Amino acid sequence: MGEHVDEVGKITCPVSFQNAFAGRANADIRVYPGVGHNFSMPRKQGYDAAVAKEPRARVLGCFKGM
Repeated sequence: MGEHVDEVGKITCPVSFQNAFAGRANADIRVYPGVGHNFSMPRKQGYDAAVAKEPRARVLGCFKGM
């Protein structure tokens, strides 16, 4: 994915990525302190349902906006 960062301007719909666009003006990067890598993945060690609720809603909103 990092090889295609220069193509961001061609994106015409909402997209959710993890850290590929950090530092870009049009990127919305959220940090959830105190949780591990798999905090939003049910069935994975480290899952935190309470913390995962907000980012899950944001991702679903992104997909619904497509």
